[in-house]
Amino acid sequence: LYKIIQTFPAKIYVPIGKQAIEFFGITGSVTQNSGQITKKDNGSIILPMIHPNAVLQNSNINTPIYNNTWEVIFQISSKLYKPMYF
Repeated sequence: LYKIIQTFPAKIYVPIGKQAIEFFGITGSVTQNSGQITKKDNGSIILPMIHPNAVLQNSNINTPIYNNTWEVIFQISSKLYKPMYF
């Protein structure tokens, strides 16, 4: 994964689940970090997301967290990418 990221850098990464967020050096629970923006030195944005399976297991608590993360993704992508009209 490290080589892929080095070869194909992105403006935003959305790691899903505990192992994925730990890869990016983010500590703590996925639930606490889900939807929280972390900016790296290279300018990329890391936006952890709760795993969809966690939403199925505890929907009352995790559905709002999951939906909020999608809202943050939409807001960031709207700022990063301007629509192209042909």
